Amino acid sequence: MLGTFGQQPVGRRESRNWEDLEGRLFQIETQQMHDRMQLETAIQMNSSLMGRLERMEHIQEQREKDKRMAPEPAPEPQ
Repeated sequence: MLGTFGQQPVGRRESRNWEDLEGRLFQIETQQMHDRMQLETAIQMNSSLMGRLERMEHIQEQREKDKRMAPEPAPEPQ
């Protein structure tokens, strides 16, 4: 017997199972933390790209408006 869990004795086999479960839990938690960091990075990149797209659209709209407002070029004399 290696120890107790609650009031029940824990043998070598049960202790090894707990170690396996704790190791697996650590792997899962580590993977979740890594996935969360990647997701946060992707969200930040998406936000940045959306901001750039909106600015580019605004510039394009302004150029189109400027073209419409520009006076017609005078015909060249012949």
